[in-house]
Amino acid sequence: MNPSESADIRWVSLSPSNVNLALTLIAPICAVALLFIIDLPAWGRAVIALAVFVVTLIDVYFVRQSNARAIAALSLQRREADVAGDAGATAGMRPGKIGEQQQKLVLRLRYRFPARVGGVTEVEALVLPRCYVSTYFTSISYLMPGDPAWRRWFPRVLPIWADGIDAEEFRRIRVLLKWR
Repeated sequence: MNPSESADIRWVSLSPSNVNLALTLIAPICAVALLFIIDLPAWGRAVIALAVFVVTLIDVYFVRQSNARAIAALSLQRREADVAGDAGATAGMRPGKIGEQQQKLVLRLRYRFPARVGGVTEVEALVLPRCYVSTYFTSISYLMPGDPAWRRWFPRVLPIWADGIDAEEFRRIRVLLKWR
């Protein structure tokens, strides 16, 4: 077994995070409470409160992973990439000499509701170096193969909360992202 393969993360299940849900619900409560401190007409307060309520419902829908593109599981793998290859395939990698082999981190995602995504169960994406790693929260920035050029500046992000994943798997993901 190759040493780089031992650090690979095989399929890890993700579940909705209760911490993320609590933070999502506390923010609009604070925002509506501030509406009563600010001097506004009653109709202004009602419009802003209604907007906050609608946005909160949409946000809870995404936090509870009920949307069509909700991720049920992920897998991280190291792979060799030729720097002279396709620019889209090596996006986010450090520049190197032509023909030089570099390791890239590939993220495989498994959808929670494949029927809602046109029957696609798994997709593969390239992990960008702009990942955030901390003790309680980690976010993985990634590009899908068919993404437009503007996605390099505004990549897709997979948030991973500590309470939505097994503790040992969360540690392994953080180590793999931090020391790649």
